[in-house]
Amino acid sequence: MAITLQKIKEHAVSHVRGLALSFVFMWLFLSAFALYKATLLGSHGIEYHQGFAVAKALVLAKALQHGERFGIGGRVGERPLIYSIILKALVFTLFLMVLVSAHPG
Repeated sequence: MAITLQKIKEHAVSHVRGLALSFVFMWLFLSAFALYKATLLGSHGIEYHQGFAVAKALVLAKALQHGERFGIGGRVGERPLIYSIILKALVFTLFLMVLVSAHPG
């Protein structure tokens, strides 16, 4: 089976599109928490910067992509759709919690 340049381009575009979608979702999610934290700390006269939300969103989006590629949460079987969605969401949440807690900062 020959790998053509067209297939490589399609795979790269698909990969970047998935990463961008995950990044935007994670960035919006983390920015909301950062804004909340900045509001709470600002009411006490403490300045809080939100710059790490972008970097953390990119890292978590890439980790989600790796998790999907390695098949994390892939064995849901022949269950109803709602069960497979909830199970996959819980597994990926635990996966990201482990990654975030392992990161020193």
